[in-house]
Amino acid sequence: QQLASEGPPPVRATSSSARAPAPSSAEALEVAILCCDLFQVQALLRDGADPNASSPSTGEPLLLLAARAASVELDLVALLLGFSADPLALTAAAPAPTAVAAAVAALGEVFARRAADGDEHRAALASLDPGALAQARKFLKLPGPFALGGVPPRRCMLEPERVVEGETTSTHRFSVHFADTLRPVLDLRPLCGEASALVVLL
Repeated sequence: QQLASEGPPPVRATSSSARAPAPSSAEALEVAILCCDLFQVQALLRDGADPNASSPSTGEPLLLLAARAASVELDLVALLLGFSADPLALTAAAPAPTAVAAAVAALGEVFARRAADGDEHRAALASLDPGALAQARKFLKLPGPFALGGVPPRRCMLEPERVVEGETTSTHRFSVHFADTLRPVLDLRPLCGEASALVVLL
C-alpha cells in the first residue's frame, strides 16, 4: 500500500534584508558628539551611557573627541565632565594654542579641582549653554555665583554690566538682568510709584 506524499516541508518566512544590530551606547554617543548634538549627548548620558568610554572607531576617550569638537560646542566637554568623565583625560593630548583649547583646559581644571577660582575658570563656566551649566553646577557644587541654587535675584540686579534695557511703555520701564543665565531676572518698574513684585524667569 503506497503512502500519500506529505509534500515539501514548510518554508519559514524571512525578512528580505537582515536587520542591522543596534549601535552600542558608546557608538551612539560618539555619533552625537561628532554631530555636535547637545540634546542627544545629554539624553544618552542621562540614560546611562559611559562618559569615560572610548571611541569604538579610534580607541581614544570620547572626552578628547568632544574637546576637538569644542570649536563648535564647548558644551560637549562640559556635559561629559558634568556626568563624571575623567578630566585628566584632557591632558593626554597637547592642546593647540587657541582660545578654544584654553577654555577646554580651564574647564578640565575646574572639574579636576572642583574649584573655579581664576578668571579663566569663571569665564569658561559662564560661556556654557544653560543645560550644560546646570549639569556642571549639579556635579561641582561650587560656592558663589556658580552654586547649585544660582545667583540670588537681588545680586543679579546689582551687576549693571549684565543687563538689557527694554523699551519703556506708557506705564512701565523694564530691564532683564543676566548675571545668572539660568535665572534671568525681569525688572518691571512703574513710572509712577514703587515696584511691588520681583519676577524670576525660569
